Amino acid sequence: MPWTTDEIHDLLLNSQLACMRAICAIFRNQTDYEKSCRATVNKNGVGFRANHAKAGSALALWMTDGNADGVMRRKIGGFTTYSGSSIRRADLCYVIAKQYLEQLAAEANCREAAMVKAHEDEEYGRYERQDALYRREMSNDYHIYDTAPC
Repeated sequence: MPWTTDEIHDLLLNSQLACMRAICAIFRNQTDYEKSCRATVNKNGVGFRANHAKAGSALALWMTDGNADGVMRRKIGGFTTYSGSSIRRADLCYVIAKQYLEQLAAEANCREAAMVKAHEDEEYGRYERQDALYRREMSNDYHIYDTAPC
């Protein structure tokens, strides 16, 4: 079942962790150059927009403990400065992430499709292995040594 923007928005409203993971997901879509300079350079329709690039990259780098891979390594919490005022990081994540609902829905659907495909491949592989085992057990080629005298 594909994710909709309304479902993503409800998830962001109800979970601070989802907001922080959303910022990391958007950060992963930035190009390597954009990650390094913390700005939007390419107009490719993914990643942060120019008005959120600096704050979003700073949040993502804080959450990933300075790694540009976009994998969250820190817990939720703390304060940061945004537009000259102190704000909780989780609240800032929500403020930024709610602007990227379509991008987040596309990312979630892409990941879900990859997980479904991996599950189907694993299931197909399991059936293929069982079929090969069955064919091997039923084949006479593997039983020629059973009739040899001792």
